[in-house]
Amino acid sequence: MLQVSSGMERGSCRESMKPQHPTDFLSVNDSSTEFDNKKDSITVEVTSDGITRLMEFEPRELARLYAQQQAALRSVRGEFDIFYVPDWVRLHPLLGSYVAEAFGTFACVLTLSLVSVRNQSIFDEGKDTNVTALPIGFMFMCMVFTFGYISGGHFNPAVTLAVFLVQKLDFVRAAGYVICQTGAATGAGLVAMVIQGSTDIFVPYVDRAYVSSGIFSELIFTFAVATVVLNVAYSRQSGNFFYGFAIGMTVAAGSAAVGRISGGAFNPAAATGLQLALCLTGNCDPLASFWVYWMAPLVGSVIAALLYSQISQPEDTRVLTDAAVLSENPLANEASQAP
Repeated sequence: MLQVSSGMERGSCRESMKPQHPTDFLSVNDSSTEFDNKKDSITVEVTSDGITRLMEFEPRELARLYAQQQAALRSVRGEFDIFYVPDWVRLHPLLGSYVAEAFGTFACVLTLSLVSVRNQSIFDEGKDTNVTALPIGFMFMCMVFTFGYISGGHFNPAVTLAVFLVQKLDFVRAAGYVICQTGAATGAGLVAMVIQGSTDIFVPYVDRAYVSSGIFSELIFTFAVATVVLNVAYSRQSGNFFYGFAIGMTVAAGSAAVGRISGGAFNPAAATGLQLALCLTGNCDPLASFWVYWMAPLVGSVIAALLYSQISQPEDTRVLTDAAVLSENPLANEASQAP
């Protein structure tokens, strides 16, 4: 009989022993597992036939063995797990984040492409871009609330870049996000054409005569979106209940403001994905302005990251700063103590 408990000491392995079958592990007790920063491994204490040994595992390997143990025990008990996750999925912990980004981007871009098509009479009769922008903002808000806890709810390469620049996201995950977002946006464009029954879907495009206006529109409102994301989802006020609403309404406001100028994409993946989808049908004209939807939003996200890094302060830093100001300014100190 073998028992594993994780209340371990950090150090080298006294004796190497690797279980050969998932049923070798009968129980795992979580307590105070520690990571070895040098070896990037977890040292666990294994008790087998009254003999205690120390073993070192990589975190993924330990998780895989534990999952195999649980699956073997369910098999012995005659239990069937319809939600069983294969090993190849367990060994890729980023896959869930990639799927979340892809599905969220797909839903947002599909809404964008269909809600703005020309034959939507409810919007064309009133010529009201504010009404058109609301479904886009609401869908973005819903996707952020749905997948925010898994991937962060970016659905936008510009947002991903801003989060990466403030060191809240590693490069590998950021690159994977951008690939998933762009691919999902292209798929959304193709699905929109199938639903629409024609190629008459909304595709962001800036006419050559209005390139400068389009650049400034995309830059300014992408900056606004990225700034809101960083300050409501990645600052010391993260974990609040309104972050999805704030982000979604910023997208809606921007779409209503400059939708007739640049299309109100504020999203390189959405713009390029829809342009690529239309190009696959033979119309590649919108791709002539694809650079606008990458350059302007990415510059806006860089500015947002710089602003965030300058004005955002951790809680303890803010307390120390306020204390220093009060100590140097007696009048401010007296005012703070006044009833």
